Amino acid sequence: MGKKLRGILIIAAVLALLCAAGAGGALASVTAQQDAYLQVLRDTHAEFNDEYGSADYLLYSLYDIDGDGVEELLVLAGTCEADFLWRIYTMTDDGALYIGETFGGHSTLYACPEGGFYNMMGHMGYQEIYRVTYANDAFDEELISSKELAEDEEYDTPGVSIDCAWITDYSLLYISNSDVTGQ
Repeated sequence: MGKKLRGILIIAAVLALLCAAGAGGALASVTAQQDAYLQVLRDTHAEFNDEYGSADYLLYSLYDIDGDGVEELLVLAGTCEADFLWRIYTMTDDGALYIGETFGGHSTLYACPEGGFYNMMGHMGYQEIYRVTYANDAFDEELISSKELAEDEEYDTPGVSIDCAWITDYSLLYISNSDVTGQ
């Protein structure tokens, strides 16, 4: 009886795996948020890809801007430093929702302990730091600092930098590339 029960359990486990693969393929274990954000990354990559592979240099980040426990998706979009923008998305019951954008050229994102994040833009001896927030369904940017730097002065770093990854590297979504591509 022990062998028969073990055989039934093995067959049931194999059938459960086959059903899960048929229902969702390689992405069956991906959460709705991961799937929605993955689609935004793929769409942005397709929008800015060209014969030179320029979209491969785009970045993204995940950061809980409004403190609700759900990380927003920040995607660097554009063709070069001159037109880069950080597009920002949050999750709703209907999927990823675009909520705003902030300057992305020559910029670094930093955590803000008071909520939101800092976007520090620095280039050729000039610096601006913005605090970006999202609260009560409202996106806002506030200029915190703007200055020219002295010849030997370093750019300010307003906090701990937020991790970013290449737009084709899904590690921040906690998805291995093989889970997404099936390879």
